[in-house]
Amino acid sequence: MANNSVHERILHICQLLKENKLDGAAELLASITAGETLLLPESIPSWIIIEQTACQLLQNSLHDSVENGQRSLKFIKQIGLFNYQLALIYTDDVQQTRLHNQVLFDPKVIRILVEIVNTLLQNDNLHHHDFILILCKWLEAIGHFVHRHDNLSTETLQSLRQSVLSCVLSDWYKTYLKLSVEINIPARMFFIRTCSFLTGIFQCAQLSFENALKTAQSYQIVLPVGEQIFDKNLSDFRQYLSQKNNIENDSACLTGVCLLITNCYKHEAFRDDHEYFSILLSLLKSNFVRTGLLPSWTNDSTILADTLMVQLKNATLVHNHTIQINIAASNSYFDYLISISDEYNIIYDILWTLSFNNVFHSKFCVYEAFLKRLKAFADQPKQFPDADVAQAAEGILWNITDRNRVIALPNQRDDVKPKEKPPVSVNSQYDLMLSYCWTEKTICKKIFQQLISKGFRVWFDEKDMHGRSCSAMAHAIENSQCIVICMSENYENSNACHHEAEYAYVRQCLQYYKGAALLWHLEQNIVSSESKFDEFLRSYIIKFGGKILNTDDFIAYFQSYFPQAPPVDWQSWLYTPGMPPVTHDFSTQLEEQCRQLAAQQTFITKGQLDALNAKQVAYLLNLLLNKQSAITYDYIKQMDVECDMSKYSNCEIRFRWYQLCIRVKYEKPLDDIFKFLEIIGRMKFVKPLYSEFKASWAEMIPRVRAFFDEHKQFMNPITAKQIEARLNANN
Repeated sequence: MANNSVHERILHICQLLKENKLDGAAELLASITAGETLLLPESIPSWIIIEQTACQLLQNSLHDSVENGQRSLKFIKQIGLFNYQLALIYTDDVQQTRLHNQVLFDPKVIRILVEIVNTLLQNDNLHHHDFILILCKWLEAIGHFVHRHDNLSTETLQSLRQSVLSCVLSDWYKTYLKLSVEINIPARMFFIRTCSFLTGIFQCAQLSFENALKTAQSYQIVLPVGEQIFDKNLSDFRQYLSQKNNIENDSACLTGVCLLITNCYKHEAFRDDHEYFSILLSLLKSNFVRTGLLPSWTNDSTILADTLMVQLKNATLVHNHTIQINIAASNSYFDYLISISDEYNIIYDILWTLSFNNVFHSKFCVYEAFLKRLKAFADQPKQFPDADVAQAAEGILWNITDRNRVIALPNQRDDVKPKEKPPVSVNSQYDLMLSYCWTEKTICKKIFQQLISKGFRVWFDEKDMHGRSCSAMAHAIENSQCIVICMSENYENSNACHHEAEYAYVRQCLQYYKGAALLWHLEQNIVSSESKFDEFLRSYIIKFGGKILNTDDFIAYFQSYFPQAPPVDWQSWLYTPGMPPVTHDFSTQLEEQCRQLAAQQTFITKGQLDALNAKQVAYLLNLLLNKQSAITYDYIKQMDVECDMSKYSNCEIRFRWYQLCIRVKYEKPLDDIFKFLEIIGRMKFVKPLYSEFKASWAEMIPRVRAFFDEHKQFMNPITAKQIEARLNANN
């Protein structure tokens, strides 16, 4: 159809509207597709007039007679369908996107829509009116367009955002969320489906990647809104989702509710909720989702699957090891995730999360075709449009192969030697590396600039990383003297950040282990005499005490002290990544002594405990913590009476002893426990103790909560936030 013909019909529609010939305008409008108007910027002014007229008719229909209302609704419905099609059109053309924006975000139209929404909120006499369904279509068209173009300014929509949020926070929302009410009433679709959908979209757009990089103020808008919604509706959300047998038949409203829950960014509310996790998985495997998935975000099945998987990852999988184990134990869940990975890219991020857990490594090994696909993504990332998938693929392969060498890649020859890496310089290239989540880029860049101005050599990915590969991350960590982690909730939920933090931690531990192993190797295998090596160490300390030296000084002095000693492969020991080149068979006598005490049937005596050093006592208590079924109140009480456990001041010992006491509800050391929580601030100590109270001693929770509320102002904010989330969790 020629462009001129389309333009003429648009002008004709305007004329028919002036003459109040709505039926003719509706028929003519039905012959025009949204795609055709993209080619006609000269038609936009006329089209905006049509939109404004339709929206005004929609508002008038609130008070029109039935006959006039039906005539108007036919035309308005056609406009709503047109807007919906327009919103779903994907284009990279900036001019055409601007034209879409003009049509859908016309200020007069938005103002009228806000007035209609406010009227519905205040007047329940209109809740059965059919015009509401057309309004829903119109509003959801706006939502879809915002979702597709979340980097656009939405200032025009702020009044609409506030109006639909008021609906979500209203008593009507709570009423219609119940499945016991009439589920086909139009107002229910408006409040539960459309207002949830639109609020969720606005939340997501406010924290879109582009906006988050521009300003951290986005969080100050979004997070309080999420808290408001959860404070008002969390219990109702739980009740609604718990009705598994009914909500699958309520798919439209379910999609809106799940999108809203996801974009409230209050994942900690469901973090330890195993029942909620089961609901997510059952919905994800429902026929409605499985049979309706599309490549694009254009139908309810796909939108629901997307929101369910985001929640599955952020609310449960990232933080809950038990839930990960449940997935590992059920082949059907893992099989299903693999089976839909081709259709849905977020699955790769979920699988990346699971790959950090060693129990999944053998499961990945079964899916040879999937592993080949991962290798293709990782080896040639530029051939695939989604960079996040390529990054996740490389992360999964790194975890299940490079990190632990658990499995071999398909068709990978065992005799192929890895490429030799150039030796790392003795002196680190960087003083420190900043590890952070990209959503906090603005503040972290300021930290980077401050450090640079003070003369520090800082690795910062915006400046130094070429690509997003794991090898680039590893290179940065290997060449930095220390790693500074800019911790945040987004950091916790990011697989890429998890990857960096874990690698940095492993490298730190590995360096300590390799240093100790090197000294052991020199003593046992090179010098072959403990007494001679002790003499060397004393001589070394006397010679270099109070002086500045480096590794080369140590090597030179060692070689001069033992000129006849066998050669040492210093290159492999000091500069080659990975485990030490020589494996030592260390004695396990001290460990075995603790294991025997933990396994004995009788009580541990004072003599037995006094024979252990501090590290052995801590290890013994750790063994008892893992031996839950055999540890009783009487056992702990007798151990305290016999061994006087209060005499220990070592935090590692006290921490584990207090865990055991809380677990069996042993009251005597309670005051000491609370004193410990008051003066010790380390997360590794206080968070497990609060968690143990929550899991094992329900009667003590009021006192624990009051104590926490009194002292949280003095705690590290991240520690306090995590403890608060655990205390507030349902399970």
